[in-house]
Amino acid sequence: MDTNTESFEKRPIWEEIESEGDSRRFHTSSLIDNYIITFGGIAGYSKILHDFSVFNIDTYEWEDVIIKGVQAKPRWSHTACVLDNKKIIIYGGIQANDDLAQDILILTPDFQRSISLLKAIWGFM
Repeated sequence: MDTNTESFEKRPIWEEIESEGDSRRFHTSSLIDNYIITFGGIAGYSKILHDFSVFNIDTYEWEDVIIKGVQAKPRWSHTACVLDNKKIIIYGGIQANDDLAQDILILTPDFQRSISLLKAIWGFM
């Protein structure tokens, strides 16, 4: 920002990119390397999701991945954080019938082949 004129030298530009799959809310999106990984949420008014969407920010393309290991239960309003730019930790959320999820999921992406849910700790409290 040029403080004398109070104007930006470069202005950010928004771009709209076509989305694939269900539109969603109450989901999480995590950045690992050049990929945005979106998990869960609610589609429409009541469809609780448990899928993973992967967006490559270099190519602006959605990529299909194979999920191996434990299958995540559908949930929304959960939390997610990235650990060492290598793993995504997903905790809690709300499941069907408004049941509270008390599990922890550890997601380890390998974008050349698949995404693995290596570990799930059920009933953690």
